[in-house]
Amino acid sequence: MSTLDDLRREINSIDVKLKELFIKRMGISAEIGKIKLSSNDEIYDDKREAEIIDRFLADTGEECLSYAESFYKNLLNMSRARQYLIHAERNVESPLTRLLKNAEVQIPAAEKICYQGIDGSWSGRAAREIYPDAAAFQCPAFEDVFENVASGKVQAGIVPIDNSTAGGVNDVYDLLVSYDLYITHALTLDIEHCLLGTTGAEITDIKRVYSHPQALSQCGENLRKLGA
Repeated sequence: MSTLDDLRREINSIDVKLKELFIKRMGISAEIGKIKLSSNDEIYDDKREAEIIDRFLADTGEECLSYAESFYKNLLNMSRARQYLIHAERNVESPLTRLLKNAEVQIPAAEKICYQGIDGSWSGRAAREIYPDAAAFQCPAFEDVFENVASGKVQAGIVPIDNSTAGGVNDVYDLLVSYDLYITHALTLDIEHCLLGTTGAEITDIKRVYSHPQALSQCGENLRKLGA
């Protein structure tokens, strides 16, 4: 019977192989991103990604199926984020961002609005800029925003849809398909993050950074330079 130490050594060995394969895969994703940039192809190909996920899950047992799906979707998100970063470094906007920025500015009137997050969040700031005089309500999840708009509790909801570094917000894309709602206005907002530390801490001493995955992705380049 294997001991705890035996199993941990086996896990460590697997992790080494996973790391090598992950680095190799991300490198190939970056090369694909460069090709897409030169050929002006879309980064996000939903049919291609669906085929990849189906192939990956084909021989996965029921016990691990949901975990495997979550793992691979996150892997694809990271690969896509790497490709978006290549485009962002060359000041290439995503097609959706470009389309929305060039659309006619026509903001419908709203007395009540809602957004996902807390007061002080980037969505909250966007809500205040678009609807400075409206009563704004906070929602714990993106779907709550859509549900409140669909039910008529509020006249508008504010959600993030595209980030030049971390890519599209997939949950919002899915909800746009599920609900009979429309994009009526887009705001381009510069996102800035601060690295917080304790009094007296030196930036060269920082070894680990804690944050939301989206913020970590958006700050990925600086965090890599930091070596944290």
